[in-house]
Amino acid sequence: MKGKARFTRTQADQIRRLLRLVRRAEPGTPQKLLRDQLRALGFFISDWTRGSSGFTASDFDELAHHGAITITEDNSPGANSVARQVSKPSPAKPTARHTTVNASVPGVRGGLRELALAALVGPPIPINAAIKGAVPDRPGLYAVYGYQQAWRMLSLGEPLDDRPLYVGKAESSLVSRDLGTHFATGTTGRSSPRRSFAALLSASGVLELVAMPRRPHDPEPGKWTHYALDHPGDEQLTDWMRANLKVAFWACPPRTVLRPVETAVMRHWEPPLNLTGVSTAWTNQVKTARSVMAEQAKAWALKRGFHV
Repeated sequence: MKGKARFTRTQADQIRRLLRLVRRAEPGTPQKLLRDQLRALGFFISDWTRGSSGFTASDFDELAHHGAITITEDNSPGANSVARQVSKPSPAKPTARHTTVNASVPGVRGGLRELALAALVGPPIPINAAIKGAVPDRPGLYAVYGYQQAWRMLSLGEPLDDRPLYVGKAESSLVSRDLGTHFATGTTGRSSPRRSFAALLSASGVLELVAMPRRPHDPEPGKWTHYALDHPGDEQLTDWMRANLKVAFWACPPRTVLRPVETAVMRHWEPPLNLTGVSTAWTNQVKTARSVMAEQAKAWALKRGFHV
């Protein structure tokens, strides 16, 4: 036996998620990357099956039910470093009392990070309230939060603290960038957080989504990572986001350079869905799920005769 038969609850959730992704991934490199992540958790599919029909999350649960695999609580004596990496200590909840500017982010004027954090900590408002006019039509930063069940549905584990899922900037208008792009149907190809939400919800099986090129009539070779969704799925994603997410905003002072402030806020909170400017315990999970959707978009184009 190459791997092990004892896993924490967090590891078991990760294994189930990866097994679902393996079943959907294209043969070759995408499946190999997923199997490498399984092996990093100590789970080797070859330990449990020699057949050609594959191994599923249900097979894993069946082994656990019969005692061949043991699943322990995360804080049990058997919990190892893999689980602790997922649940690493996080920064204290930011408040207006924080006064230390992140010296590793040049260009952040004293106090701007603290003003942004004080506003973005909320309380966040439901998406529907924001759509009805609660968002300022000004440049600034925004933070997307998830209700507790949203973290579970995204397979991100239990929330470690009150951090947001995503932080972004709007150079011209919070209304057009946040509400007009991230929470609107038909914009997935232009919205990084929408693509991340889509990938994680598809990987967890919460939504059945079909990835396609963002220009289905004329796919862009080399830009499969900017995938879109078919219309029914895109509508489902919008409905899920509006039902399970909240937003908070910071309208910045005039002539503020937003990039360094955004970077300072991201490094403070380490939001799971931010993929540039910060690396988190969830980065590989999100990137892997998105790579599966990108391969689906490429396969969509290939099946329809486009040159890929």
